[in-house]
Amino acid sequence: MASVTQNGFKRLARKDESKLVYIKGGSLRTQVLKGDVATVLGWFVREFNATVEKIDLTLFGWRSIETNLTVGGSSDSNHVSGTALDINGARHPWEQRVGKTLASGFSATQVARIRLLQHACSGVVHWGGDYNPRFRDWMHFDVRASSSQLKAAAKKLRGGTVRTTAAVNVRMGASTTSKVDRVIPKGFRFNYNDVVCRGGRLWLHTTAGHYVAAEFTTF
Repeated sequence: MASVTQNGFKRLARKDESKLVYIKGGSLRTQVLKGDVATVLGWFVREFNATVEKIDLTLFGWRSIETNLTVGGSSDSNHVSGTALDINGARHPWEQRVGKTLASGFSATQVARIRLLQHACSGVVHWGGDYNPRFRDWMHFDVRASSSQLKAAAKKLRGGTVRTTAAVNVRMGASTTSKVDRVIPKGFRFNYNDVVCRGGRLWLHTTAGHYVAAEFTTF
């Protein structure tokens, strides 16, 4: 039996639960691997709940090998390493379990918002909806990245210092319709402490409490 899951992370048994931490999406919570994985997946479920749909049915992260086998998964599933999530599974099916093509349960707008979240996570969060037809797992999201890629993605989401690449309006809210506070010029450096997705765009929440559109900055 392999000691790692499909994405190369170590499998975790119940005796390894000290390596896990809880993250919360909506009113639900689940355990995932501590550190950069928790930072990325914790941010992902928070923004998924805020911008894609409410997480109000199920949220499953880490599962023991035994539990994962009982629900039809494998012993090398990324859930076993605490690096995968199933979100609102009753709405978003796993096609392999029924052997036929099923609708994702997501609208085109919701799919676009999922893509934005993946982009914000620097491409390290993969979606089961991109699996081959008949094997798609619409509820499923997992981390697949090298340690350096994952570290960079987590660092971006935690906050830091960036430089503007163009003159940009600083707004009081994360919206193109919110009040413009001021304009900052190209090359200006500022600190931010959060990233949010609103209105089809990524925003950086500055330490001064304002919002700057992320596409006008360089990390």
